[in-house]
Amino acid sequence: MYIDSTGMWTEYWHGELTKNAMSELVKNGLYDGATRKRNKINKGIGDYHATIIAEGNMATDSGAKSAVFSQGRHLNRNTVGDSREDWGEKLLAQAIDAWKTAENIYDYYVRFFCADNNEPAILAMHEERKNALRLLGEGLHSIQDIDAHLNVGLDTPLYVVKYHQTMDEDISLGEAYRREKVSKFDNPFYDITETKIPIVNTVQGYTYTVYQYEHVAIRVPVGEGYSKRYTDSLDRSMKYLKRFYSAVDTAQKMFVEF
Repeated sequence: MYIDSTGMWTEYWHGELTKNAMSELVKNGLYDGATRKRNKINKGIGDYHATIIAEGNMATDSGAKSAVFSQGRHLNRNTVGDSREDWGEKLLAQAIDAWKTAENIYDYYVRFFCADNNEPAILAMHEERKNALRLLGEGLHSIQDIDAHLNVGLDTPLYVVKYHQTMDEDISLGEAYRREKVSKFDNPFYDITETKIPIVNTVQGYTYTVYQYEHVAIRVPVGEGYSKRYTDSLDRSMKYLKRFYSAVDTAQKMFVEF
């Protein structure tokens, strides 16, 4: 399994961001602009859904979905816009579609496979809903990686995974020191300032400019909470989840005997 130890929200923090964002949705509800009402998300449903969404989210850092094989999910590989936003939009649409497909699966099972009660239909619908939540988690991972990776990767060739290090790193001080500096990208109590550095090159009389990104880690003062980078990622997560729950019906089917 591939784990990018050089700069991501670690598996733990991806999971915590997801659960914290869902907790905020449960607390604040979803505002419906048409009816001017705030619709609550049941806490039991919220906690259960958050666990499944987090599973899909954390699984995105391994296997074929990892940055080794699918860099655009984790690093911005677009010359215009952000490839992580593109992945987020794609997977959000898939998640909404899968959730709505679950309703059709329920109706199909009731018609052809339910002789005495609707339990088989409920179970089949439930499995497809879980698939929808895992897809939602995959998309959410890419959205969270916008703040986790920043613009790391834009100044490297495709399929070269660049080390996420800060400028205070001194490789001569040894491996332990290097790891401590690298790990600041994973730490939600560090903000990372990013500077875009123009580099002018001339080849055979032709002059062109490329850009590199330099990063400096700044520790949030103890007692002042998380970094702005982390709170920005939490805000992105909440907005992303709101879009999903505003587009689907979370009502549960009741058990019925025929």
